[in-house]
Amino acid sequence: IESGGVDEVEEVAVIGNKVYFRAETGSGGSHLYQYDGTTTTRISNTAGDYQDDQPTDIMGIGNDVYFVATSGQSGGQFVFKYDGTTVIQVSDISSGAGDYPSLLTQFNGQLVFRAQAGGNLYHLYQYDGSVVTQISDTSLGNNDFPENLMIHDNRLFFTAYNSTSSLKIWAYDGSSVTQISNTALAGSDDAGFLVTLGNDLYFRGRNISGNFHVYKYDGTTITQESNTSGGGDDIPMHLTVIESKIYFIAMNPSSYRKLFVLDGATVTQISDIVANDDDGIADLTASSTGHLFFSAGRSGALKLYQYNGAALAQITNLSNGGDDDIQIPVWMNDSIYFKANHGGSEQYYGLYRYTE
Repeated sequence: IESGGVDEVEEVAVIGNKVYFRAETGSGGSHLYQYDGTTTTRISNTAGDYQDDQPTDIMGIGNDVYFVATSGQSGGQFVFKYDGTTVIQVSDISSGAGDYPSLLTQFNGQLVFRAQAGGNLYHLYQYDGSVVTQISDTSLGNNDFPENLMIHDNRLFFTAYNSTSSLKIWAYDGSSVTQISNTALAGSDDAGFLVTLGNDLYFRGRNISGNFHVYKYDGTTITQESNTSGGGDDIPMHLTVIESKIYFIAMNPSSYRKLFVLDGATVTQISDIVANDDDGIADLTASSTGHLFFSAGRSGALKLYQYNGAALAQITNLSNGGDDDIQIPVWMNDSIYFKANHGGSEQYYGLYRYTE
């Protein structure tokens, strides 16, 4: 694309039988491109010739490609649509000032996204193919700032602020928005890490004492599921679903971060890799075989571990007792790929593959 230079390809998305991505042109601006298996074609020019479109959040609904990009008229960012022939601007909620949309999501065949109408007041909006409509006003005229969008049970769940700036979980059923969580009562639930398992929604939330736990919403009732700290603050993080179980990092009764599993009825501690200290767990990754991989260990001595549902095993020791410094583990086909250090204190990194 940039002859003799660097294309700087980013924001890659496969939609239908084509690949869409952002790349630099010779003039230095970035645009949306399409690759059909044979030819690469420039799609967007929303900011004008020799300007930077800065396309992001590329996603598809049906035969249409949606993305966020900069408008040449205002310099602000808006939602655009490419129908295979033409690029059109979809949103102008801020009357030309810049919607700064994000979190583009498909719900019931329509586009839902977060955007501002001006004054940094963010809400959820829906585009039905012709008209953009505001969905949320959970803060009653203030800043909803919706996040954590998740589709479950034919509803769109999300976190947002209410009129007292308390963070709660809400659900949109296609016609109205309803508050779901109230674990902290008048306080802020500070809900996050939403995941689904079967017919239930699980999340992290605060109770009235300000302590975090794992909660379950079964469509009617919310129940507390975790008490890993023995009555204190669990601070659960990184809820990860593998088959019929939920894995998460949380505090044990000694206030050390360990790995736990929720099997639907019972919460059990899995890891105790570093005695009398945090296990240093990060990067929970599920394999296609239903096993959990993660990095853990004392600071300066991280290794890759595997939990197969019954036993915990250390997988790597690339630095011979030093810090493998496992980074960016991803699962593809039957192998996990990761960046790691194999030179101890010298910090020599390479790309590794582990196959079960």
